[in-house]
Amino acid sequence: MKAALALAVAAAACTAPAAQHDVPGAALVPYRDARPIGAPCSYDVALGGDASPDLVYTFAYDDAGDVVHVDGVYVKRGGADDTIDYSYDNLGHLVHRIETRAPGDLRVEETFDYDTLGELVGYKWSQTAATWSNAWTETYADFDDGGNPASGAGTSAYSGGSSPFSDAFTYDASARVLRDVQTSGQVTYTTTYEYDDATSTLVTDTNAGAFHSLYAYDASGALLSYANTGTDPNEIDQTATWTYLGGEVATAVFASGTAQAPHALATTEVDTYHYDCAASATASRLVAGPPRRSARSSRAGPPAR
Repeated sequence: MKAALALAVAAAACTAPAAQHDVPGAALVPYRDARPIGAPCSYDVALGGDASPDLVYTFAYDDAGDVVHVDGVYVKRGGADDTIDYSYDNLGHLVHRIETRAPGDLRVEETFDYDTLGELVGYKWSQTAATWSNAWTETYADFDDGGNPASGAGTSAYSGGSSPFSDAFTYDASARVLRDVQTSGQVTYTTTYEYDDATSTLVTDTNAGAFHSLYAYDASGALLSYANTGTDPNEIDQTATWTYLGGEVATAVFASGTAQAPHALATTEVDTYHYDCAASATASRLVAGPPRRSARSSRAGPPAR
């Protein structure tokens, strides 16, 4: 399952943008999914090209319209469900997300820390299974007048070791990330972000093509597709496309290569969203912008199932 609902946006990464653009600014936190979401009551997940759903997610919202709980039921396999819980502060910022995926007994957890001005000053992500674990912790500093950090420092931990790293961010006149220079030990990862509002696209590139992504949007700024590719030997190609109906996400189709054939794309997941429920919330904070790639990952989120 693709990041099984890393729906909760990294929208909290910065303060609101200075102006409206077709192409949203990239998030600062690296372990985010780019999948857009409105306020569905459920969506069906068909895995590996199946014609019928393997998994059905249902959502519960609070009075503010924020998702607070998600259940994922394996309708064919049966057994334990997936669960996701979200917590918010009194200003509506997402502060905690914890996800348990039944297959593999996998646990994914995120924590967001804010200062009194509402600026994101710290981020923690962890992924733990029975025999391995990964974690990412970063603290942001040197904020400009718009609430955008110029630097970040943290630790990437994984089974058997850990590495410190640092980030240096630069922005365009509209407070969108333009460049992230990340140093980890003796290795430097330079990621550039090229926003083209005329064509409603964003191109991100790390280390001159090692990891390369293209995001396409419609005129309203809704994400239509993305494609990840690159020359790094650890890179695995991925694509996703979305359709909309009445301004809401209707379907999403994901494809990916494999470790053995990283550039041979095959459909891994088809999502169908349902809105025929009593909930009328907008859940605007759940609409995700493009994530930032990390030095420790060839993709911008937890591994697929």
